[in-house]
Amino acid sequence: MDYAVVAVPAAPIRRKPNHRKEMVNQLLFGETVKVLREKNDLWVKVRSLHDGYEGWTTNTLLQEVNEGFASTRSAFVTSEMLGNVHLDDRKINIPVGSSLPFFNDGKARPDDPVGRGLLGKKEFTFSGNYFKRDEQIPSAELITNLTAPWMNAPYLWGGRTVLGVDCSGFVQVIYKLMGID
Repeated sequence: MDYAVVAVPAAPIRRKPNHRKEMVNQLLFGETVKVLREKNDLWVKVRSLHDGYEGWTTNTLLQEVNEGFASTRSAFVTSEMLGNVHLDDRKINIPVGSSLPFFNDGKARPDDPVGRGLLGKKEFTFSGNYFKRDEQIPSAELITNLTAPWMNAPYLWGGRTVLGVDCSGFVQVIYKLMGID
């Protein structure tokens, strides 16, 4: 596996390949990674294509994709604290700031030549609020609207969701929502 997309709501990224080791980051649904190393048929060392962070996660949280898919910046992101992705007969709750790759009119387009391989070549739908990143104009009002729902979110080292977030994860998600990498 050379490239992958996160196929779960939030994938913990650890300093070392062990569930007991420090979580240094989280990757959100739809974010892509370059796979740097594999260990023991379970662990993979990855570099996030969104922020460049490196660390270890389990391969069960990722779906292999091609380089074209991985290098394409997702135009759409989720904008409500928890939204629903429907994949086959499963409903997955995904956090705000999740990427919706190859998404248009409520569904992913796995037939896109670059997007082949998305979540096992399966189409998914999203029912919730989302917006196109490039259409956001950063302003004080937008920052207030994006940050207010995070009040009282618990602190979690390396976290990037309202269920647990640290300072850099919070800033990354808010910037991503404003279309700024």
